[in-house]
Amino acid sequence: LAQHLSASYKTDQRLMEMNFGDWENKYWHEIEQQTLNHWMEDFVHVTVPNGESYMCLYQRTLSFIAQLQSSNKQKVAIVTHAGNIRSLISFALSLALEHSFRIHLDYGAVVLIELDKKENYHKLRAIMSNSSLLKD
Repeated sequence: LAQHLSASYKTDQRLMEMNFGDWENKYWHEIEQQTLNHWMEDFVHVTVPNGESYMCLYQRTLSFIAQLQSSNKQKVAIVTHAGNIRSLISFALSLALEHSFRIHLDYGAVVLIELDKKENYHKLRAIMSNSSLLKD
């Protein structure tokens, strides 16, 4: 998608999806139940074995956004994963991270967020489903 939007796109490791460490490419039922339950009780702060927590993902996403805000760019399209998008929406709306999975994002959804550099008054303009947008 990034290539389709611009031939001069850039990648950034801070926008990678959550590192699920030992759980990567496993089904939920394949993970030891007690460990999974512990993580699910506090997925924001509990780190996946040899991976990261949702807070880690949030912090690296915000690190990217802080750098972006310090630039002179007025409009930027960011192509990333749902976890990063939810964490950015949570930041923009001052929503607790534990509630961010209440935000339903269709695959290919477009989210328009306006970040205010001076007043920390951010706005979520729209979340649009791919069914209405990505048609030629």
